[in-house]
Amino acid sequence: MSTSFSTEQLAWAYLARVAEGPCAPLQELIQQIGPVDTAEIIASGANLPTALESKVAARRHHNVSQKDLEIAEANGFQLITPAHECWPHETFTVFDYSAIWDRRRRDSAAYPPYALWVKGNVDLLKRTSVGVVGSRIPSRAGQKLTRITAEELVSYGYVVLSGMAKGVDGIAHTVALELGQPTIAVLACGLDRVYPAAHTKMFHEIAENGLLISEYPPGTRPARHRFLARNRLLAVLACGVVVTSAAWRSGALNTASWARDMGKPVLAWPHSVDDPDAAGCHRLVREGATLVSCGEEIKEELAAIGQLALPLSKDAKETDKLLNRDKKVWEAVSPYFPTSLTEITAESGLPRADVLSILNSLVRQHLLVEEKGHWIRQKD
Repeated sequence: MSTSFSTEQLAWAYLARVAEGPCAPLQELIQQIGPVDTAEIIASGANLPTALESKVAARRHHNVSQKDLEIAEANGFQLITPAHECWPHETFTVFDYSAIWDRRRRDSAAYPPYALWVKGNVDLLKRTSVGVVGSRIPSRAGQKLTRITAEELVSYGYVVLSGMAKGVDGIAHTVALELGQPTIAVLACGLDRVYPAAHTKMFHEIAENGLLISEYPPGTRPARHRFLARNRLLAVLACGVVVTSAAWRSGALNTASWARDMGKPVLAWPHSVDDPDAAGCHRLVREGATLVSCGEEIKEELAAIGQLALPLSKDAKETDKLLNRDKKVWEAVSPYFPTSLTEITAESGLPRADVLSILNSLVRQHLLVEEKGHWIRQKD
């Protein structure tokens, strides 16, 4: 086992534990001065903003970064950060959408992760995945619909993504594995633990043929608040979320609410009104989710936002892959002269904060060029 880690690796491992889960003040400091200086300042007990101090005080002097990295290495997983080539920078820009900013008033998890522990094929983060979520004790109808959903998604070339919980999550992962296709599981505990224990075999199969993800360091136990924070990662890493079964109050509905606020499509299967799994699905439909009754409808709904089920043709343009709201902003920018933020906002009809976030994303994708606070389309 190697025990030689860089100063930056040790700093990231320390930061991944010192403030558990999403922490906006810590992320801001990392962006300002970098991970190494941030770790040193926190460990030294220097004066910190109150918001950050309250998050790190309990673990400041508990530096086990060397041990965490050794455990990860021994168990075949690693810590990736924004510097990693597979880090989904563009995917995480949705955390700047206005609905997510509004959510921060009531939910401390409404921030992107600053590091992730991963095991398996990290290149899967570049693939288009679809979340499949639902009840932990699904009815027969829920089980059947989950299998249909996973089978159809795989046939269309999507990667099935879920949380490896009992019930719908486990069925979705199992179907993908049975079909010889990769699947992604986002966990609410350290990757050196298997939860639930009944899914030990599945855990190892996903590690071998897919990808396991967690923002929690080794040894972290599953807990309710961690599952709720985990749900936002399920939503953000997927191009859409399909709910196959859910009670009136369900963790699946929490995942769906994250997806909705992120501008992702939420799809729900209808059930018999006598089915205990009907209430949550029907509730989602009443609240604006799209009702789907076959795999083709799932494909159509996901493709409607630009996430095409079929490969792009040779004549296709990069803008064909944009989400609806992103394309609205791109189309609001003139190809002939620099366009102001005010003009783009008025033309797109989107909130100003969302427009600015999308503009920055489009610049990073080399679709737009910024010129002194104005934007113009990138010439072919």
